[in-house]
Amino acid sequence: MKSRLYRAIRGASSEATLACWRSWRATMEYNVYVDGSCVTGGKSRPMRGRIGIYCPELQMIVSRSVGVRHTTMTVEWCALVHAMSSLRYVMKPGDSIDFHSDNLSVVYEADQIVVPSEGCRHLWEQFRNDVAMLKSRDVAVNVHWVPREQNRIADKLTKMKMIGRTGK
Repeated sequence: MKSRLYRAIRGASSEATLACWRSWRATMEYNVYVDGSCVTGGKSRPMRGRIGIYCPELQMIVSRSVGVRHTTMTVEWCALVHAMSSLRYVMKPGDSIDFHSDNLSVVYEADQIVVPSEGCRHLWEQFRNDVAMLKSRDVAVNVHWVPREQNRIADKLTKMKMIGRTGK
């Protein structure tokens, strides 16, 4: 026997499907663990960055490369911005997102206590714009610092493809 939700969205457009799903579920609290990591490609190669994102409530696991010529701070910000852009369309009024990072500088900059350096400013502005958009839709967004031990899964995701790489 198929559920009412399945029958309601069968054959509907993606916007209608998303609207039906949003109205069906209760408000949620999402815990999103983010981390970024860089590894050098050798003496003559620039730093390569990877991000790791883990959200147990959505069973979301992301481990992806963000390219070369990054600093550790830029990659940490890339992880936060990528997580936000992945979740912003799933949120409905009353939901809350708690981002957890083991980088204290990113937490201070995200809470607008400190303005980031020029290299990270465009990512910071994108994050601020996404936060403002979500807050206008009555979604709470918080960024918390956690010890590295509590951010273990996201940290391992950043290192998945880097293990065994020698830079040759």
